[in-house]
Amino acid sequence: MASIGLCTIDKFESKWDTLYLMSIAVSIQTGVVLLEKYIFDRSDFFGAFLSITFGIFITGLLSLGIRLVRVSLVKDLPKIKKALPIFIIIELINWAALYTGQSAVKMGVPSLVSAIEASIPAFAFGISLVLAMLTHKVDAETKRKLPIKWAMVGLMMIGVWLIGAGIEA
Repeated sequence: MASIGLCTIDKFESKWDTLYLMSIAVSIQTGVVLLEKYIFDRSDFFGAFLSITFGIFITGLLSLGIRLVRVSLVKDLPKIKKALPIFIIIELINWAALYTGQSAVKMGVPSLVSAIEASIPAFAFGISLVLAMLTHKVDAETKRKLPIKWAMVGLMMIGVWLIGAGIEA
């Protein structure tokens, strides 16, 4: 609910499509976490992790089969080359996050892992807010809505805590 709240604070009329797509994404994420748990319970963790990582890599490469994607890639190649070091660093951090997330699924309860991953918008909001403040790009309207947005972030954290408390009980 808090993720939906963060999305609907600004210009709600254009967010219905986003709400629909978020609902689909959450459903897919839940299915993927449950599938990962099933796989990890029946196989060696590292082999399963490498297989899942390989599957993600192949899925990314499949997008190159779409002509429009290839054209965009070639057109933006000079920009991509400039950003390549930061892209590699981001992907290595992402790979480490994937490893820790899948380790948590293997060791723990998938619903708690899913809840923690669902709170990622809160972290993205925090990081983007810090960047906006550092570059002095926070307007009056954004400042006015900050308390509501922080309340939504707090609601996310309470939800994660409640799920964790319910699992321990």
